Amino acid sequence: VIFEDRVLKKGVARQGCGVCQRICQKCPLPVYAIGGMNMQRLPLVIDAGAAGCCMMSGFMQTTKPLQ
Repeated sequence: VIFEDRVLKKGVARQGCGVCQRICQKCPLPVYAIGGMNMQRLPLVIDAGAAGCCMMSGFMQTTKPLQ
């Protein structure tokens, strides 16, 4: 879980882009960020090395999903 999201998961700390970057650097497989993702945060995880993200409410709440 990268960012704070609306669904609180007990015992799961929000890790941030630094952890995402370290995982991407060490993992030979594509990494997808999950947790609190939206269109504004997507470039942050892409810059950290993620192949993409898993998003639900971020897609449903945006007014411009294809831009």
